[in-house]
Amino acid sequence: FIVDEKYSQLVDMIFKTIKTANPQIGDIKFLFALGDEPNAYNNGEDIVVIYLKYFEKIDNEYQLAFTICHEIAHQLLNHSKKGILKYVETNNSDQLKEETKLIKRQKYNKGQNAKLLVKKMVYESRGENRKKETEADSLGFVMFNKAFPKQNYQAIATLELLDKIDKEKDSLTEKDYKLFFNSEKQAFKKQWIINDELDNYVYDKTTKFWQIDSLKTHADCLDRISFLKRKFKNISSAKTIDGYKYNSIKINSQNDVVVGLHFMKDYGNSLYETLLQLKQNPKDLFYGIMVSTNL
Repeated sequence: FIVDEKYSQLVDMIFKTIKTANPQIGDIKFLFALGDEPNAYNNGEDIVVIYLKYFEKIDNEYQLAFTICHEIAHQLLNHSKKGILKYVETNNSDQLKEETKLIKRQKYNKGQNAKLLVKKMVYESRGENRKKETEADSLGFVMFNKAFPKQNYQAIATLELLDKIDKEKDSLTEKDYKLFFNSEKQAFKKQWIINDELDNYVYDKTTKFWQIDSLKTHADCLDRISFLKRKFKNISSAKTIDGYKYNSIKINSQNDVVVGLHFMKDYGNSLYETLLQLKQNPKDLFYGIMVSTNL
């Protein structure tokens, strides 16, 4: 985690507006996390964590405000504590103990039946978590709408962005690597980027044990958008706002993500993020220095 005024001042200003409009909210502490994960979370103890990568990925301060409202909603709804209590209750239940004993007594298929039992527990847990996300969206929108009524469409815009946030908008190609690492004294060699492990990889097309959709902790963002639009009829249709003021935060967070990954000794990811930025800003001295620093 880091302490940095440029993030804390923005978040404190947003939180003050939210809390003024929603006086039932208690004190919340905000932490800013290093790493390359575009995410935010509430840990259940009046703490909201926002990754620096999330600042980079979102478009404006209103999307940040809705995210904060969503995480505060988790706190007000006591979701973290309820999840822990549910976990303890399930793992110590008479039903689970009995099912475990039955599997232990079986002569055949113990492993398969144990897997099926775990599968059932995990699916039920993930299903509960998806319900919590929908609840947090709902309460979060109520709080967000009270604080920023003219910008309430940004709640939908946030979820639209989250639906695509894991998809890379850009990547490094052989052409890019050649541009970066070809020099008069050392010509670029294609074998530097050839990976034998990937070349020999055989894609597994067999039926998977897990159904991936059922493992999603968060409900599908498109479903969450449909839910909000059905539940709240007062959502504005104004989709665009001036995000110019937020640009400095976005640019600073890009730099800080690179430095943060280097600080965590995650040099490979730091270098990759550096080269992506250098591809867009080839004359940027900071990223040029970070390439050599990571190498």
